[in-house]
Order: sequence, then structure tokens, then C-alpha cells
Amino acid sequence: MWGGDFFWPLGGPQRSPSPGTLQGMAAVLALALALAGVVLLVTLWDRRSLRQMASAPSPAFPVVFPVKVKRSLLTRSERAFYQALCEVVPPGRLVLTAVRLSDLFSVQAQPEQMAARLRDKHVDFLVVSLPDFRPLVGIELDGASHGAAEQAYRDAVKDGLFQSGGLRLLRFGTRRLPTPEQLRHALDGLLS
Repeated sequence: MWGGDFFWPLGGPQRSPSPGTLQGMAAVLALALALAGVVLLVTLWDRRSLRQMASAPSPAFPVVFPVKVKRSLLTRSERAFYQALCEVVPPGRLVLTAVRLSDLFSVQAQPEQMAARLRDKHVDFLVVSLPDFRPLVGIELDGASHGAAEQAYRDAVKDGLFQSGGLRLLRFGTRRLPTPEQLRHALDGLLS
């Protein structure tokens, strides 16, 4: 055993490695231990960083936003119209306000182009049947801005969407809101 032989438990007596080989093995072992230590430190650092990120608010998403709740979702004209509309809508029907067109219409072709046309657009009022919430008629209140060229274009797009979808869209001006009787007459046959 002292004559240069080295005992390996599974392979029987072996020649002992040369001093250069032992130094090489020690270097590889030291490198492996150093690498394992670095991996351990990175793992612990990442976990600590993740905990800190989870507990601290992200600067990209502030906790407090510069907003306040509006006093009403509807303008004075829209509230008056809504009340008149609710008076004439029969039982089993419901009046919804500010319904997004992307919730009202499903796009059948050219989804990217149509999604852009529906984005951020809504119908002022939508009468639906209960209990299935089936759309019956859309209603727009046109204010003073509806005479401008850009608004006229938006109105034409909205009119085209409703016509293409097979849903009636009624328009009323805000300067002279319709009476309940005028509303009843305009909605005649559309709420069934």
C-alpha cells in the first residue's frame, strides 16, 4: 500500500494519481464548488429581490392615481332622456347606458380593422329584452358637436355598423328632447 499503490474500494488496488493529476482534480473540484456557491447566491438574491418587488409598489404602476369619481355618469340631457325612456319601455325590457360597440357586435371578418373601428366607441342607450339581454334597439343623443365634419363621419360609421348588424339605431337631438309620447311612437314595433 505504501509503494505507490492506492486502494479504491470498488476497483481494487490502483496506482495513486500523480501529483499533477491531484492538483488538476483539486482545481476542478474547487471550480465546481465555486460555481455551486455562485448559483446558490444568485438564487437567494433572486428570491429576496422577488419578495421585495412583491411587497413594494412598482414605480411603473402607482398606487394612487390622479382621478376622482364623476358626479354622474350621464349628462343632464342624458338623464332627462333616460327617465323619459324608462317611462315608455314596457316590462321585460331594460335600458342600458354607454354600451361599448365591441360588446354589442361580434366581428365576422377583418378583425384587426374592425376592432379599430369599434374601439372606444359606444352607443348612448341600448334597450334589451329580459331575461336574455337580447339587444332590441340602440339610441343616440346628438348634441351640438354632431354638426362637425369629424363627428358626422363617426356618426356615419356608427350608423353603418348598426345597419350591417341588423339592429336599428334611433337618433334624437339634445336641443329638443322627445316627449314620452314621441318616444313611444318612435319605439313602436321595435321592442318586441
